[in-house]
Amino acid sequence: MTILLADRGDERKIVDLERQKWLHEVLIALGADATTIEAGGMEAKDHLAAFELEVWESVDNTVDIHRRGKLIAQWKLPKFILIKETADKWYYEIHLNEWALPFQAKRGGK
Repeated sequence: MTILLADRGDERKIVDLERQKWLHEVLIALGADATTIEAGGMEAKDHLAAFELEVWESVDNTVDIHRRGKLIAQWKLPKFILIKETADKWYYEIHLNEWALPFQAKRGGK
Protein backbone atom coordinates (compact mmCIF):
# COMPACT_ATOMS: atom_id res chain seq x y z
CA MET A 1 0.00 0.00 0.00
CA THR A 2 1.27 3.44 -0.91
CA ILE A 3 0.84 6.26 1.59
CA LEU A 4 1.20 9.91 0.58
CA LEU A 5 1.22 13.07 2.68
CA ALA A 6 -0.44 16.26 1.46
CA ASP A 7 -1.11 19.66 2.94
CA ARG A 8 -4.75 20.30 3.63
CA GLY A 9 -6.23 21.79 0.46
CA ASP A 10 -3.73 20.05 -1.85
CA GLU A 11 -4.99 16.50 -1.34
CA ARG A 12 -7.17 16.26 -4.48
CA LYS A 13 -4.44 17.65 -6.74
CA ILE A 14 -1.93 15.14 -5.29
CA VAL A 15 -4.32 12.21 -5.81
CA ASP A 16 -5.10 13.31 -9.39
CA LEU A 17 -1.39 13.46 -10.23
CA GLU A 18 -0.76 10.04 -8.67
CA ARG A 19 -3.73 8.52 -10.55
CA GLN A 20 -2.43 9.82 -13.89
CA LYS A 21 1.09 8.59 -13.09
CA TRP A 22 -0.28 5.15 -12.12
CA LEU A 23 -2.39 4.92 -15.29
CA HIS A 24 0.60 5.82 -17.45
CA GLU A 25 2.86 3.26 -15.70
CA VAL A 26 0.27 0.48 -16.02
CA LEU A 27 -0.34 1.11 -19.72
CA ILE A 28 3.41 1.18 -20.42
CA ALA A 29 3.84 -2.08 -18.46
CA LEU A 30 1.12 -3.61 -20.65
CA GLY A 31 3.05 -2.72 -23.80
CA ALA A 32 1.59 0.65 -24.82
CA ASP A 33 3.84 3.29 -26.34
CA ALA A 34 4.38 6.24 -23.98
CA THR A 35 4.42 8.91 -26.70
CA THR A 36 1.21 7.65 -28.29
CA ILE A 37 -0.79 7.46 -25.07
CA GLU A 38 0.48 10.86 -23.92
CA ALA A 39 -0.82 12.38 -27.17
CA GLY A 40 -4.34 11.26 -26.25
CA GLY A 41 -7.33 11.42 -28.56
CA MET A 42 -8.37 8.81 -31.10
CA GLU A 43 -4.78 7.82 -31.87
CA ALA A 44 -4.24 6.77 -28.26
CA LYS A 45 -7.60 5.00 -28.12
CA ASP A 46 -6.82 3.07 -31.33
CA HIS A 47 -3.35 2.25 -30.01
CA LEU A 48 -4.83 0.79 -26.80
CA ALA A 49 -7.41 -1.14 -28.83
CA ALA A 50 -4.54 -2.77 -30.74
CA PHE A 51 -3.38 -4.17 -27.39
CA GLU A 52 -6.98 -5.17 -26.58
CA LEU A 53 -6.99 -2.66 -23.70
CA GLU A 54 -9.90 -0.54 -22.51
CA VAL A 55 -9.63 2.18 -19.88
CA TRP A 56 -12.84 3.06 -18.06
CA GLU A 57 -12.69 6.23 -15.96
CA SER A 58 -15.71 6.91 -13.75
CA VAL A 59 -17.05 10.26 -12.58
CA ASP A 60 -15.84 9.43 -9.05
CA ASN A 61 -12.25 9.22 -10.43
CA THR A 62 -11.95 5.46 -10.16
CA VAL A 63 -10.29 3.68 -13.08
CA ASP A 64 -10.73 0.15 -14.41
CA ILE A 65 -8.41 -1.30 -17.05
CA HIS A 66 -9.63 -4.30 -19.00
CA ARG A 67 -7.83 -6.58 -21.43
CA ARG A 68 -9.96 -8.89 -23.55
CA GLY A 69 -12.92 -8.19 -21.27
CA LYS A 70 -11.12 -9.09 -18.03
CA LEU A 71 -10.33 -6.62 -15.27
CA ILE A 72 -6.53 -6.42 -14.96
CA ALA A 73 -5.97 -3.17 -13.04
CA GLN A 74 -8.01 -0.90 -10.83
CA TRP A 75 -7.65 2.47 -9.12
CA LYS A 76 -10.18 2.78 -6.31
CA LEU A 77 -10.97 5.70 -4.06
CA PRO A 78 -8.16 6.42 -1.59
CA LYS A 79 -8.62 6.72 2.16
CA PHE A 80 -7.97 10.18 3.65
CA ILE A 81 -6.88 10.63 7.26
CA LEU A 82 -6.76 14.23 8.48
CA ILE A 83 -3.89 14.78 10.93
CA LYS A 84 -3.33 17.80 13.17
CA GLU A 85 0.36 18.71 13.24
CA THR A 86 0.08 21.92 15.27
CA ALA A 87 -2.79 24.16 16.41
CA ASP A 88 -3.09 25.72 12.94
CA LYS A 89 -1.36 23.15 10.69
CA TRP A 90 -3.24 20.16 9.29
CA TYR A 91 -2.32 17.63 6.64
CA TYR A 92 -3.73 14.48 5.06
CA GLU A 93 -2.30 11.01 5.13
CA ILE A 94 -3.56 9.45 1.89
CA HIS A 95 -3.73 5.67 1.55
CA LEU A 96 -3.90 4.77 -2.12
CA ASN A 97 -6.09 1.84 -3.13
CA GLU A 98 -4.90 0.45 -6.44
CA TRP A 99 -3.64 -2.75 -8.02
CA ALA A 100 -2.43 -3.90 -11.42
CA LEU A 101 -1.55 -7.38 -12.61
CA PRO A 102 1.76 -6.27 -14.22
CA PHE A 103 2.99 -5.16 -10.78
CA GLN A 104 1.68 -8.04 -8.65
CA ALA A 105 4.85 -10.17 -8.75
CA LYS A 106 7.01 -7.10 -8.00
CA ARG A 107 4.91 -6.17 -4.93
CA GLY A 108 4.46 -9.70 -3.69
CA GLY A 109 0.83 -10.06 -4.80
CA LYS A 110 -2.36 -8.60 -3.40
